[in-house]
Amino acid sequence: MSKQLSVSIRLIIAVFFLSIFGCSKDSSTPVSPSSRVTQPRGTITGLVRNNVTNEPVAGAKISLGYNGSVQSTTSDSAGAFSFADVPAGQYMDVAGVPVFSGSYTLTVSLVARNAAQTDQNKKYRNYYYRTVTITFTSLGAGDSTSVNGMVGSVSLGISYLNTTVKGQVVDQKMQPLAGALVTLYDMTVAPAVAMAQTATAANGSYSFANVDNGLTIQITALSQDGSLEGSLPFSYTLPANVTT
Repeated sequence: MSKQLSVSIRLIIAVFFLSIFGCSKDSSTPVSPSSRVTQPRGTITGLVRNNVTNEPVAGAKISLGYNGSVQSTTSDSAGAFSFADVPAGQYMDVAGVPVFSGSYTLTVSLVARNAAQTDQNKKYRNYYYRTVTITFTSLGAGDSTSVNGMVGSVSLGISYLNTTVKGQVVDQKMQPLAGALVTLYDMTVAPAVAMAQTATAANGSYSFANVDNGLTIQITALSQDGSLEGSLPFSYTLPANVTT
């Protein structure tokens, strides 16, 4: 059995009195877009790779969501995948070149791959979620006619989970804060995604295991009674060169 190798990162969060600010809500009513005569179609090609080693990731199940529909496929030995006959989004003119651009939801499942992986140091998250904007090109200059056969591409980077993040939550007087709720955020996607939560021990310490190598993170803390909150002063990028 291989021994789990991890890098521990110690981060201290100071919490302060919580201030609550009001926010306004946009009450404007969206305007329905005009209907189109023909919806152009295209093909999305992509690649799943390891962010750190740049190696392709085979066996990832990728699902593409658009307009209430879902297509699924699996990355091949080169980490490549493709989806055919996808709505190509909205027409745009970019520097005189007609293109179509659309927003799509990608779900990447590594559940089966992880289950088959015997080396604990070479596992990924079970799921990754991305909302991506893909631009399709292949129209001739000045041509705004809806056509088929357009092509767009996307690259998905993931990494192994060999990093452990440890730290301590303290109050304004630098005294440990027990029972604080600590949340770990993935800052590589927008908006940021909460990955994990934990509560601090009696000495204010916290720990997150199996965090992605090279990930950019943010950590927030909220006191048990909700009167104090804080975060790291900046986003922090974890070491990428963690090896087995």
